[in-house]
Amino acid sequence: MKNKGYDYLIIVVISLIILAIINFFVFGFNSLNSNLINKKWYHYDFTTGYYDLLTINKDKIEYRGYNTTKNYEKCSIYNYDKKNNSFLLDCGEKINIYKIENNRIELKIDEYDKVFFDNSEDSINYEFKNYFGKSIIDYKDEKSQITEYSKINNEKLISIIKEKGYSKIVFMGNNCTSIDCILALDIMEKWVIKSSNVYYYDSSLLDNNTMISIQKIIKDFNTDINYYNSIYPKVIIVKNGKIIDSYDIKCAGFNCNSLYKNEF
Repeated sequence: MKNKGYDYLIIVVISLIILAIINFFVFGFNSLNSNLINKKWYHYDFTTGYYDLLTINKDKIEYRGYNTTKNYEKCSIYNYDKKNNSFLLDCGEKINIYKIENNRIELKIDEYDKVFFDNSEDSINYEFKNYFGKSIIDYKDEKSQITEYSKINNEKLISIIKEKGYSKIVFMGNNCTSIDCILALDIMEKWVIKSSNVYYYDSSLLDNNTMISIQKIIKDFNTDINYYNSIYPKVIIVKNGKIIDSYDIKCAGFNCNSLYKNEF
């Protein structure tokens, strides 16, 4: 009887071990944290100004990276290795997961450690603070004095356009929502140091009467108000009542070096 009881115990233990192994390979290997799936995850690449996008569904993964060295377009089906906390993709690539939180994940993808968020705003705020050592709000508050210093009204705008001298006018209005609108403050600050003929104009104040007055001076002046009040800062360079040059302020991510060199 004792032997039978002992044999029964051994059988039970072995059965439990087998079930645990089966559970790991059948269920554990493909068991995902529910916070990961059916979401779009964003990583702002401060070197390009684009977002990497990672989507994890129950059966496949999609990754779009603008600065990637590998072709993830051929990757779709995956297995999840619960033991090593990683995704094994059908194209041979591997994604390691370091940390999962409610709205962010930290992982290694394309040979780089990256932090992804479930919304684009949190991602750019995170990368901005890491890059500049301060939040976007604090950076804007610190730099906003340049707009007060160089701000002009409609009357002054018309007067500057009439002048024979060389002037640079930065148009930014309430539609200016890109990160370049924040970075433009530092650009303007450096321009003002080198020239007194740099001005800031709030293009949301632009009206039809002002447009008509300007067009009497510059015949080819664009009459579309939205042209001056867009998501990017607009720079207009004038001299002798003519437009010498015009362009949008667009940095390469957080790198605006090419625009700092754009001097008089």
